[in-house]
Amino acid sequence: AYSREGRLLTGGQDATARLWDETGKQISQLKNCDTAAFRVAFTSTQHPLVGDWSGTVREWTQEGKEVRAFVHTH
Repeated sequence: AYSREGRLLTGGQDATARLWDETGKQISQLKNCDTAAFRVAFTSTQHPLVGDWSGTVREWTQEGKEVRAFVHTH
C-alpha cells in the first residue's frame, strides 16, 4: 500500500510488515503479527494497518509503535 506521502507499506510471510520511504530506505518494521502479514493499508491519518491470517488487524504509528489491535472473534 502507498501513503499520500509516497511511503510504501509491505507485508510478508515472516509475520512482519515493513514501512519504506520514497527512496526505498526502510523506516520501520512492524513485527507483532500472529501469522503472515497479508493485508496492509493506511488509515486516514496515515497510520499503517496490518492484517494477519488470524483475523487480527493492528494499527501502528509510522515510527513502528503499535497503537491498538482489532481482534476477530467467531
